[in-house]
Amino acid sequence: MAVNVKPARAGVGSALLACGAAGLLAVTGCSSGSASSSAGGSGASVAVSAPAATPSSTAPSWAAALGPGVTVVPPGTAAPGHGSPGAVLAGLFLALKDKSATEYCGYAEPTVQAQCKSGLSQTSASQFPSVKNGTPGYVVIDGDKAVAGITGTLCPAGQTGCIRNTDPAAVFTTLHTFSTLWKNAITPSSTYSLEALTKISGNWYIAASS
Repeated sequence: MAVNVKPARAGVGSALLACGAAGLLAVTGCSSGSASSSAGGSGASVAVSAPAATPSSTAPSWAAALGPGVTVVPPGTAAPGHGSPGAVLAGLFLALKDKSATEYCGYAEPTVQAQCKSGLSQTSASQFPSVKNGTPGYVVIDGDKAVAGITGTLCPAGQTGCIRNTDPAAVFTTLHTFSTLWKNAITPSSTYSLEALTKISGNWYIAASS
């Protein structure tokens, strides 16, 4: 993405998911990179949704650039699952901690899960993708699409080309529209970028890269 978290494309999921998805998955073993960054968007009519235990009704200054009709979710915690973009990230972090290819690849789009498992099945525990102090940053949702920031240190399969980000609003502050952020998030990149997620049949997954 414009500022991605993955070696070969964007995010830790994509790379980690054996290059089958974007963002998060790409950080796992298809290439390598490293960086930190920030971005944003442009627009109007922005809703703010607060995660559990983090009530908020004030949109960040960069939210207006995203465009109309989007929902901004502040950084917060979520239980692992497919119920929200934050839940997917929480699940990915847990799967990485457990070094479980099955759990990890279960968060990739259904069409690329087999490819993901095949790519990680022969990866030893010491070479498995990893995340240190990984937490969800800001999340912006537009219908069945979302882009999410991640803070922490993300390392692809092979443990080379790690990327570290400490700003939960990185990339969003560049004031880009949601459409631009989404396109950047699903495009291969060698630097930190937002994680692209998509909702399929009511469940959220890491979006496949373009």
